[in-house]
Amino acid sequence: MIPTLRWRAVCVSLALLVGKDAPLPQPGLMGAAAKLGRFEGDAGSIIEHVYAEGDDARRLLLVGIGGGTVEEYEKAGAALTAKLLTSGETELLIDAGGVDAQRIARLATGVVLRGWRHDRYRTKLAAKHKPTLENISIVTTDPGAAAVTEGYHQRRHWDVRARVTGIDLLNRASMASLPVLRDLRAMALNALYAAGPVRHGLMRTGLGLR
Repeated sequence: MIPTLRWRAVCVSLALLVGKDAPLPQPGLMGAAAKLGRFEGDAGSIIEHVYAEGDDARRLLLVGIGGGTVEEYEKAGAALTAKLLTSGETELLIDAGGVDAQRIARLATGVVLRGWRHDRYRTKLAAKHKPTLENISIVTTDPGAAAVTEGYHQRRHWDVRARVTGIDLLNRASMASLPVLRDLRAMALNALYAAGPVRHGLMRTGLGLR
């Protein structure tokens, strides 16, 4: 299950981006929680505050973006998905403020990639372990962000989809009960491992270094 990205302004949880040692956007509400959780804005770190709104509960999350590099924005997006994917939450709004379009694209990349689950086809997964996060909205004041993000998506979509599909097929093969399928998988992996250049190339591709 991969949560979809939608440009909307209505959802249950709100996430705010905070740089390393930067002032908190909600110091009165989040100051004590940040101090207690030793939150300093490191990339991927998160502090959460739950509050009541009528009969409903809402989440306010501060997520660290560190020094603000594109890699740290991607890490922050992944951390948010990891935090909420099976939390019971269904929607999240990320307030990106005036962040430039390239960083928003990398933020969205982290959000989507971290939402992939290798066990998504399991039928006996306990309810509390099933993904619930469905919609993630990113709000920005940059009028060109939507176009840049869509362009980035078009460039990376098939690359990411191919990696996910390959991993999914390997996982399914490893779970197969037929001995012949297990043997074929073992032979293929042994062949790849034995070929040093191929093995190193696949490792670099998986790490995004090519």
